[in-house]
Amino acid sequence: MSLRLFIRLPCRYTGTLQWQVHQRSQGCHFVAVVQQKYEELIDAMPVHVKVARAAQMFNWSRDWIMRQVLAEKGTMSEERLRLEIAMKMYGHEESVRQLIEKALSHVSG
Repeated sequence: MSLRLFIRLPCRYTGTLQWQVHQRSQGCHFVAVVQQKYEELIDAMPVHVKVARAAQMFNWSRDWIMRQVLAEKGTMSEERLRLEIAMKMYGHEESVRQLIEKALSHVSG
């Protein structure tokens, strides 16, 4: 059985009160409560810690993409790998895609 609770909480950006839905099922709060606690912890962090966390997440995602590229295309030079990773990360923008493709055309295996 699920019960929806409508409560007013301050918006983390404007401070104004807004209605939010909290769901309880078998005595457990769902994502809204967890998200609120997470935002409170992040908001309380000093800026240098937030930047360090962002850099760690960026490095983690870049490394994950690197493993994916190597699994798909096999071994390649470090420069080609760097450009292939960039293509996966930023290739959705046409101008960036063109620059990366141009650079890839000048790089050997």
